[in-house]
Amino acid sequence: MNNSQRQLRLLNLVRKLLKLGRSNSNAHEAGLALQRAQKLMARYGISELDAGLTSVREASSRTAPSDAEKVPEWMVTLVRGVCHAFGCRAYYSWRQTSAGYRRSVTFYGFSEKPEIAAYAFDVLTRQLKDATNSYLKTQSKRLKLATRRARAEQFRDG
Repeated sequence: MNNSQRQLRLLNLVRKLLKLGRSNSNAHEAGLALQRAQKLMARYGISELDAGLTSVREASSRTAPSDAEKVPEWMVTLVRGVCHAFGCRAYYSWRQTSAGYRRSVTFYGFSEKPEIAAYAFDVLTRQLKDATNSYLKTQSKRLKLATRRARAEQFRDG
């Protein structure tokens, strides 16, 4: 058996193991299949791209915390952090809803990374909104609305 046939056989084996790991209802068996596939990939230097396992995927966040024309700096920083943490990229767009046009953050990358990044972004924005509301409750109620908004913006910026 020559080297290219062996490589092809290994690629097919890795594909089968990964497919078994994703589609098996038995969690233990699926885990073993994924573990074996990862060991083979590491041992023979097979990447996900070599195995043809990945393709670019997209996942949009459910809501973006700001619908302003210009994206706030704190939101840009949050999106950059999520992209860096999950190894993907993002772009901003508008989508139409029953309430009008809403901003959307769409993450794109390989395998399941965009879905995880979109979920993490949704969770982090919800936590940031709750933290901002808690912070604003500690501020005087007699402040002007512009002052309250400026302080909220400063809080979000860090």
